[in-house]
Amino acid sequence: KRSRSRLKMLHNRPTQPCKRRALPFFLALCLCALTTESFEHTHPTANLQDPTSALSLWTVLAAVPVFEETTSADGGGRCIDWAAQRGEAEHAQLALRWSGPSPVNLTITVTSTIRTRAGMTSAAGTRTVPTAGAAPLPTAWLTARQVGQLYCNATFVAPPRGAGWYPDPLLPIKGMLLEPNRTAAVWLTVEVPVDARAGLYTSTVQVAVGGVSVGEVVVNLTVWNLTLPSLAESDFSTFFQFTYETAPFGARSKTDARGALEPYYGNSTDAVKAMFFELLCKGRAPPIGYQWLRPVADMVVPLDPSLCTGTVPPDTPLSATPDPGAPLNSHTSTGNTSSHILFSIMSISDLFGHVNPAPYNATYFAQLWKVLDPVVDALNSTGALPHAAVYGFDEAHPKTVYEPLVAQLFGEVKARYGGQLATIATLHYCPSLDAPIDVLVQSYASYPNGTSEPSPPGPSGQYCPAGFPAEWASSSPRRRYFFYHCFSPRSPNDAVAPWEPKYGAMNTFVDYPRIHSRLLPWWAAVNEGVSGWLYFQVSEWRVFSGPPYPEPRPYQNHSQQMAVLPPFLRQPNAGFVEERVGGGESGGSRLTFNVNKYYGNVYGGGTTAGDGVLVYPGRQGPVASARFESWRDGSEDLALFARLPPETRAELVHRLVQGVGVWTDDAVLLEQSRREAAALLTHS
Repeated sequence: KRSRSRLKMLHNRPTQPCKRRALPFFLALCLCALTTESFEHTHPTANLQDPTSALSLWTVLAAVPVFEETTSADGGGRCIDWAAQRGEAEHAQLALRWSGPSPVNLTITVTSTIRTRAGMTSAAGTRTVPTAGAAPLPTAWLTARQVGQLYCNATFVAPPRGAGWYPDPLLPIKGMLLEPNRTAAVWLTVEVPVDARAGLYTSTVQVAVGGVSVGEVVVNLTVWNLTLPSLAESDFSTFFQFTYETAPFGARSKTDARGALEPYYGNSTDAVKAMFFELLCKGRAPPIGYQWLRPVADMVVPLDPSLCTGTVPPDTPLSATPDPGAPLNSHTSTGNTSSHILFSIMSISDLFGHVNPAPYNATYFAQLWKVLDPVVDALNSTGALPHAAVYGFDEAHPKTVYEPLVAQLFGEVKARYGGQLATIATLHYCPSLDAPIDVLVQSYASYPNGTSEPSPPGPSGQYCPAGFPAEWASSSPRRRYFFYHCFSPRSPNDAVAPWEPKYGAMNTFVDYPRIHSRLLPWWAAVNEGVSGWLYFQVSEWRVFSGPPYPEPRPYQNHSQQMAVLPPFLRQPNAGFVEERVGGGESGGSRLTFNVNKYYGNVYGGGTTAGDGVLVYPGRQGPVASARFESWRDGSEDLALFARLPPETRAELVHRLVQGVGVWTDDAVLLEQSRREAAALLTHS
């Protein structure tokens, strides 16, 4: 009662919006604190006579995309008010709009000196923040990146804005070119160390032309007396697939046989792989997901599963490998040492020419054990076997056909390895509780999944009853229930049958509201029994979306109408994400990178923007996306909400996500809700 009473009091507290003042120009950006530490990004500065009337600057919350047509009239102000747990990252944007007659090049510098203020009114929390006695905000906690713009062809059911330029890649700042009447954005990140002192930190963003200060943006950071659990301590897991292998693709053939990294990084692939691992771990999405059916040249196994806990080791070949003529060898992802997180060593349900729904025979199992036995032995010798799993039956249905196959294949795996090797399946039906599955994965939007929503009509056994995730998770100590999303669910009218409850579902497409990527973990937070999320791919870059076609593509139908894309988009992506329209790897925001993927086999054909792409290949290594950082924010929010009583947690989350198709794209309300959660925890 005390928690609910305080929650109501906090929610009803009178607030005032951030006061907005005109801030007309920006040629040098300085984040100020007491030290002299700095890092600098330079580009030749234009010789401007009077930029005052031509350039404007304002702040924007990270969950709100800054489009080229966005103006300061759309909201914002001159203040950044961050609040975070120890170990957490927070983000904000600086929007810049140039109205001069020709493009202008900028110099951006981040340095440090403190300004003590009596107080300020923030844009995010709409609250007055006293800064007397605040500590300087260390420069080492801060990074700045340029937000790149990608051309999106509009995903299937087009969002209201339709086709056009959408912000997403977070690029190293090598110099910014502001083009007339096109708004650009700088992405600011603060990463709070786990040993940071709780309290208030403050600084200012100095705006200068030719070294002369002409304005400033106040930056405040409140570090709560709370610490974000590490991945090893977290009860929430991710299976985010990162394809870095250099062997040919398999069943779902794309356009390149060299994997996601080798075409870009060549002999440096192993070193760059570690950089991608580090990025994904920081984003709370470690690359430990299952593998599609992809043959690999050599059997490999992570003998030291230290992902996200230390140095990532290279894949180590086993001394015992299958016969060279075997149709499949195993490829493994590196796993986390946490008992909460499993890593998948391979997918096993459609190998050796087997086509479901045919029953498995003795020959199939003999070939399977020839592949699995040496992997399991190696994992067992290093103590990693309790973290390992095999995947199978991807999106399998109906129940009457696939439940016996699951029982046969996974039952044999359980029997052969004494139940030590976990099993994972993504099913489009509701399995029986005696099915030999450890981690059950189902669509977050196609089932009631622990909510009060009733099961929709449909084929018998297709939908699980309300509360099923909790029932599944509690039926065995090792059992887990995960949500997942892929190119479906999408938007209104996205339905294959009248009973499909997918109208207006959230997704992580580039051209969907960015706040979706943050709210998906919120939805998991209020579904009892859900302890993880699967996403099928984060690095599916090298795809064709439309003509011309340089090679056969068996997964798509050439007789269907394909996507029509602008000629400046690369097909496939042969260059790095920094490459600009017009040439070069610095300057303006428009990029040649193509994220439009065509699906010809579903829903009559159409494109998705950014499906299977959450990170990008950059010249110096991985480049994060705004959607990926938003997912990270949502995962950190989930860890905050998880400490609250279920009723209080639900009251906060349901302000923004009320059901599978009912949510609110309100970034200010989102920020207020997470701050109320922190207030309840720090005052309890």
